[in-house]
Amino acid sequence: MSLATLLESRYRAGVFESREYELLVWLTDTFDVLWSTDALLALFQKHFLIRHGLYQAERYFAERGIVEELSPVGVKLRGKQADSEISTAIQPASADLQLREFYGNLDNFFKADRDAVAHWIDSFWKQFALYEGAPQAFADLGLSSDASWPEVQRQYRSLVNQHHPDKGGDGGRFTKVRDAYETLRQRYNKKH
Repeated sequence: MSLATLLESRYRAGVFESREYELLVWLTDTFDVLWSTDALLALFQKHFLIRHGLYQAERYFAERGIVEELSPVGVKLRGKQADSEISTAIQPASADLQLREFYGNLDNFFKADRDAVAHWIDSFWKQFALYEGAPQAFADLGLSSDASWPEVQRQYRSLVNQHHPDKGGDGGRFTKVRDAYETLRQRYNKKH
């Protein structure tokens, strides 16, 4: 049984969400694989194969009228609500492309060593922190989450001018605005 058929059978039975841990257990119970003796590398290998399978399964699900939603901790399946939803599921958002490319390239699986995995995990947590902080940063600047970088800069300048303590503004609000700008600057990968 493939990962896609496992998830589809669960979906048809009314189980719409699967945690990555459940999928890792299924993988190790189903396939006799010689994992690395290094615990960190072995965990990476299992995680990589699950993610690789999930990205490969998107078209399979789309052809069956099922939308696959990946999260950092698992996958949800649901029926499509509109024809356009399936085409957007097949054509991912740009934010997802790097992950899709990484997990789609099996060379990343075979060439991984402990140092590379430790580096990837560190990078993941840094990016995850930016992802988690972004909604609040947009809110603190009074912007929608789809604001462009020039819009962020414009709003930042306006709010800094309005709330700067040297101009009679609120120092606490000024600090929140500055912190929000720094979070988004890192998220947009801008130097200044």
